[in-house]
Amino acid sequence: MKRWKRLAYYLLINVLVSACTTLAVLAMWDRARGPAEALPNSAALAQTTATPALTINASAGLGGQPSQTTPAAAEPTQLDPTEEPTPELAPGVELVEYQVQAGDTLGGIAVEFDVSVAEILKANDLEDADTLEVGQVLMIPQPVEVAVDTERTALPEAELETPAATDAAGSTQTPKPGPGGVTIESVVGAGDLSSERVKLVRTGPGELSLAGWQLLEEDGAVFTFPQLNLFEGGAVNLYTRSGQSTVVELYWGLDAPVWDSGETVVLLDADGNVHTTYTVP
Repeated sequence: MKRWKRLAYYLLINVLVSACTTLAVLAMWDRARGPAEALPNSAALAQTTATPALTINASAGLGGQPSQTTPAAAEPTQLDPTEEPTPELAPGVELVEYQVQAGDTLGGIAVEFDVSVAEILKANDLEDADTLEVGQVLMIPQPVEVAVDTERTALPEAELETPAATDAAGSTQTPKPGPGGVTIESVVGAGDLSSERVKLVRTGPGELSLAGWQLLEEDGAVFTFPQLNLFEGGAVNLYTRSGQSTVVELYWGLDAPVWDSGETVVLLDADGNVHTTYTVP
């Protein structure tokens, strides 16, 4: 009996020693493994707080693998897609809106507004003249509101002495076209402010700008033309009274008629040269 008790004590002591040994080994294992596991966490923390790194060539990675590049913090400046560049306009020109109607062509619109097809294409950043759609809004270059010059200056005597052309019957109504192909075709309603106007017609080929040209009256009244282009066969009427100017009708803005029968009308070009004359019938 005593022998069995002694064996039991031995077994209990062995169990306790084995348990202590196991616990000691586990404690030493945990102590050795702890710092190794903490290293990735520290590296991750450093990666999130570090400043952006420079770009590294992909071939420099370990084992031939491409290395990762930390993106720069600054964002590139982006243009607002809704903002379109504004085309550069010549002095004295503005853009007006026109909505394309059924049956419209770019050539017809150009004739209606007295501009060239090339000007409309440039103003709308278009390349194909045949891509119009009904309802499409086009920007049409047009001269700004006419600046009226009512200053009365003396007309040079040399210009007044320019003779008017006469026909076989001795009439002085036949106009003299200038070398550039613009003629004063007629003076209508002389002496009546409500209807008095001078009609100019483009008789030369191509397109001609009248910007800076002047129409002179014998008593010194001067009208300076705004930015206006005349095409071959095109015409423009200059009314003496006030009104809203368009590409085919200009208004002088005077409060009294200026033309009298027998008076000479003189048209000067932008350089101040006499271009053509006309005698009011």
